[in-house]
Parts: sequence; C-alpha cells; structure tokens
Amino acid sequence: LNKIQPRVKQPKDTDKDGITDAMDACPLIAGPVSSYGCPDKDGDGIADSKDKCPEVAGTAKYQGCPVPDSDDDGVKDDMDKCPEVAGSPKYGGCPVPDTDGDGINDDADSCPDKAGTVDFNGCPVPDSDGDGVNDRLDKCATEPGTAANNGCPEIKKKEIVEQVNYAAKNIFFNTGSNTLSKMSYSALDQLSDLLKTTPAIKMVIEGHTDAIGRAAYNKSLSQQRAEAVLQYIVNKGIDPTRLSAIGYGSEKPVDTNKTVKGQARNRRVELKLVQF
Repeated sequence: LNKIQPRVKQPKDTDKDGITDAMDACPLIAGPVSSYGCPDKDGDGIADSKDKCPEVAGTAKYQGCPVPDSDDDGVKDDMDKCPEVAGSPKYGGCPVPDTDGDGINDDADSCPDKAGTVDFNGCPVPDSDGDGVNDRLDKCATEPGTAANNGCPEIKKKEIVEQVNYAAKNIFFNTGSNTLSKMSYSALDQLSDLLKTTPAIKMVIEGHTDAIGRAAYNKSLSQQRAEAVLQYIVNKGIDPTRLSAIGYGSEKPVDTNKTVKGQARNRRVELKLVQF
C-alpha cells in the first residue's frame, strides 16, 4: 500500500500579495516586493507610510520625495555645486563666474582672464600704439609716445619753448588795430603745427601795449589782439579749450615807455605755456 504523504503547510500570506507574512512588512495590506509588501502608490520602492511624497516618485535620500532644486535654477541639488545660489547647467548649477573680477561675467566677457570695461566687452581699454598709455588717456593714440607726455612723442621742453618764443616775437599787428599783419602768418602757422603735433600743450596768449594813450583803451586793444591770435590758431584746427587770451594793456611793461625803443618792446604778445 502507498503511504499517504503528509500535506505540506504553505507559508501564510494574509494579504495575498505574494509575500509571506513572515517577510511582509505590511502583512494585512497588499504591496509590492520593492517596498517589502507595503503599499507604494508612486512605485519608488518606498512604502507610502514612510514616503513623504507618496504620490510622486522620489529617492530614499529625500524620504521618498524627488531630488529638490533649492535655488530653482533647473539643476537638481544632487548635481548642483551651488545648491543655494541660482546658476546654470554649464557651470554645474553655479552662477556664471567673473574670473577677472571686472564685473562682467565670463559668458559676456571677451577677455575673461583680463579685467576690462563694459565699453570694450570686458577687455582692457586698448593701447593702439603700444606705448603703455591706453587710448582713453593717450592724446596721440595712433603714435607711440611717453606717459609723461600723455602718450605723445617726447619733445624736449627747451625745443618747445624756443619755437613758442620765436612765434611770439614774430606776431605783428597793423598800427592801432587788432588786425594781424601778414608778416605774422608764417610764425603763427608754425605755432599751430606745433600745437597739432603736441596735443598736451595748453597756452595762455597775453596781449601787452605801451603806455601811450588812455589805459582803458590800451587794455581793450591788448585783449582784442590776444583774441585775434587765439582765433587764428583755432581756425587752423586747434581745440579752443587749449587756449586762453588775456589783455594787460600797459600794466606789465618790459622796458621804459619814455623811449621809442622801449615803447616798441612793450607792444608785444607773449605766449605762456601752462601745460606740456
């Protein structure tokens, strides 16, 4: 006779979820294996009872919630090198850097490794002639010069003074008039050329007369003559802000007014360099 085999007792699975009660963390409520038999609505492997975001799949690190983006920059905190400061994916969630510290971020900076200005797209102010004086400060931006001469070629001061003094001694007016004599044109043209090639020069034009006649008239005439010289130079293309004119009349004689020779010396134009 065949022996009757004893019936094998099946492990109990109360909630019928395929996980025995002994292994089921929630034996009375059906759930998947991934959450140890407990309900998991969002299927993220974290039981609803422990899931702070039970309807949105997340991670165990964030207790069942999705990886956050604390700074709302589109880069999740797990990948964000600057999770509390909004940035860009290109820089790992950090703000666009300003490597040279010039206030212009690298993405907009044409010279990210050299501090510059907005006007030049983050690059330093150029030095077109390579003389060490940038174009904004260089009064001769296309011609190499020296810092001491505002970027213009160095001309010896003695040479400048000599040229200016020569011009002053060769400025003449028609008698009793503020009209320049034609004999003055050559000297004034040379002076204008000097001013063009040496933009750093600034000059005061002084008019002086002898003491013959009324003082008020002489002072007015000397002012008009100084202004006539200034206007001639300006007409040659020199910036008027580099020049000023003043008439002293007979107030500053250089010789006696008792002789014809002395009077002639007192009737003069002086050119005073105030900057060069």
